[in-house]
Amino acid sequence: MYYHDDGGKLRQLPIAWTSLSAEDPVVVTGAGRSPFKLADLLELAHLLEQLQADDPGPLPQHNPDPDAHGGVK
Repeated sequence: MYYHDDGGKLRQLPIAWTSLSAEDPVVVTGAGRSPFKLADLLELAHLLEQLQADDPGPLPQHNPDPDAHGGVK
């Protein structure tokens, strides 16, 4: 999206930052059933792998009851 600022200079914003962008197909298809996107979860998994490579100690295991917090089954 392009616009002119108060000084008349042409500026731009990513359309995704505005209400003009189309709804994300993942959000539409999920219909609110999951707060996460696959790409974001994969990136998180990659970051956790990097952290484990830097510090070979095990991460603490946390296995909450998914029903206790409205988790997706």
